Amino acid sequence: MRISGNYTSLNVSGLKGSSQYFLAVSAFNTAGTGPQSVSVNATTKKPPPGQPPLNIEWNLIGSQLTLHWDPVIALETESEVTGYQVSYRRQRHGDMNAITTNKTTAELTLSANDDYLVQVKALSEGGEGVGSEPIHIHKLSMGARGSRAGESVSLCLELLFITVFSSFRFSFI
Repeated sequence: MRISGNYTSLNVSGLKGSSQYFLAVSAFNTAGTGPQSVSVNATTKKPPPGQPPLNIEWNLIGSQLTLHWDPVIALETESEVTGYQVSYRRQRHGDMNAITTNKTTAELTLSANDDYLVQVKALSEGGEGVGSEPIHIHKLSMGARGSRAGESVSLCLELLFITVFSSFRFSFI
């Protein structure tokens, strides 16, 4: 990687997780490239979990939103979950708010006059994991509850229903 200017630091992006890199620095100018520094060994951390929190259930009473979800289990090749980030924003405004928790529940106080988008993602040493599907909370749903089950669960239920329904036969006498 080559950069122009008088810099003493650089962020290197696009590296793979759980990989070892050797880095060296050298200066260059119109006369050519100078000698390289001693190499530095750097190992990147495992990437964050690649799956979002699933089976998110929510309960809204007045302006108090309570969320609960299944824990994200990191694969062997991913960094362990250290907590969760719950991000939320009012749909008519761009201001994003976030809270972090080390539990699989969270409570938010929302304004009764706005619609909200809420998303949950796992946090790890390797960074932020994949976010859940956005949950839409409407101001007219104060006193409501809901859930966002994983798509694989709903697919299994549909397949189970189709299998049971198709194997059930009617006979008329």
